[in-house]
Amino acid sequence: MSDHEKTEKILKAVADKSRLQILECIQKGISNPGEIAKELKRHRSTIEKHLRVLLAASIIKKVPS
Repeated sequence: MSDHEKTEKILKAVADKSRLQILECIQKGISNPGEIAKELKRHRSTIEKHLRVLLAASIIKKVPS
């Protein structure tokens, strides 16, 4: 994957309002998908979908709890 493709993937991932809100939650220390869903008043499955996009773009990393 070229640098341009990586940059495009990152920009597409953060171009979504919901994903930016999720990143704000993570920055506040809320990292559990269920807790993020509760904070943002959204379904957990929706949050998990957005988290997968952020993971695929290497914006966040999954760490064992």
